[in-house]
Amino acid sequence: MRYKLTVLIVFLISANPVLCWYNTLENIQSEISKIKTMKATFTQKKYLIDILDKPLVSNGNFVYKLDDSATHLRWEYTHPKQIQSVLLISGANISHYIKTNDDFVRSYATNVEVMRIVVEEIRTWLSGRLNTANFTASKDRKNDSLVILTPVNKDLKSMISFITIDLNTKPGILKSITIYENEKSYTVLSFSDIIKDAKIDNTRFTTP
Repeated sequence: MRYKLTVLIVFLISANPVLCWYNTLENIQSEISKIKTMKATFTQKKYLIDILDKPLVSNGNFVYKLDDSATHLRWEYTHPKQIQSVLLISGANISHYIKTNDDFVRSYATNVEVMRIVVEEIRTWLSGRLNTANFTASKDRKNDSLVILTPVNKDLKSMISFITIDLNTKPGILKSITIYENEKSYTVLSFSDIIKDAKIDNTRFTTP
C-alpha cells in the first residue's frame, strides 16, 4: 500500500509542472527563460519601520522583452502623480525620465540608485539568470517558492542586505520581490495582471 501511494505521488508531481517547477534553481531558471515577453502591473510598498506607521504605496507597470538583439525592460511609476517616471533599459542603454507638466524630461538623479540596480537585476532574472555579477541565488530551506539573492560586493551590501523572490504557482512567473535595505527598511513589489508572450514593439523601451 505504501509503495502504491509513493508511486501515485511521484506520478502526480511529474505530471503537473505547477507542483514542482520551482523545486530547484535549475528548474526555476529554465522555466523563466522560456518567457520571451511579459507585461504586468505592480504595487510597491516601502516600509520605514522607525519613521512611518504605514508604508509608502506607489503603483506602476512594467514591460519585458527578450529578442535576438538584447533584453529590454520598461519600468514605469504611474501613481501617485508626484513620482510619475519611467526607467528604460534596452541592451546596454539605460535612461530615466521624470514626468513634468505632462511631458517626460530626462533625469540624471542619483537618489534612485537602489531601484535602478534592482530593475536592472529584474531584467536579468527574467531572462533566466538568477546568479548574476551582483547577486548569488539560493533556495529558502523553509519556503520552497522563495529564492534568496545575496549581494556579492561590499558597496552593494551597504545599500541592500538581501532580496527575496516569491514565485507564482504558474511556471516562470514571479509573484513578488522584497528588497531588504536593512533591518528597519524594506520594499515589497507585488505583481498582478500578468500577460506573457504578447507582441511588444521595441519602441516601448526607447520612448517614454
